[in-house]
Amino acid sequence: MLRFDELVRRARMAGENGDLASEARLLADALSLWSGMPIADIRSDVRQRDVVPRLLESWFKESGRYHDVCLALGRHSEIVGELRSLTAKYPYQERRWLQPMTALHRCDRKGEALESYTTMTRGDGQAGVDCAAGFPTVHQTQDHPAATAYPTPDSMDAHAKPAARLKGARRR
Repeated sequence: MLRFDELVRRARMAGENGDLASEARLLADALSLWSGMPIADIRSDVRQRDVVPRLLESWFKESGRYHDVCLALGRHSEIVGELRSLTAKYPYQERRWLQPMTALHRCDRKGEALESYTTMTRGDGQAGVDCAAGFPTVHQTQDHPAATAYPTPDSMDAHAKPAARLKGARRR
């Protein structure tokens, strides 16, 4: 965990300095340290109850940030498969829906992006994620709801703070 935390810290510093490529690389390095469930080999109900949820939340947060940065860098085609897999694995996390919809749209796979949006918002119990802020209804947009959710490299102001450049990304 110490190595993970150090890489995340360095990634945040790179992002704060406007070096999104380094931030993505460092976050990828940090996330590559994960393999399966954390501390699965330690048999302790207390650790499983108290420690594992915190570790998983850290992974979710940094994984989401990594994908936000990749989308901002225009790497949508590189991550679309991984994003779709994560959406299937974690269907009740709204962020996990917006990221692949954005990537699919940017890969000119608008039909699949729209299908993903429809799946996310349906109320049949399969996904049925409530349309939260940031997910407009389909008829509110000409093209696709996630089309402008993340900036493209060309549209990013080089002098803007990273949190301002990446709509929806939260800095702590």
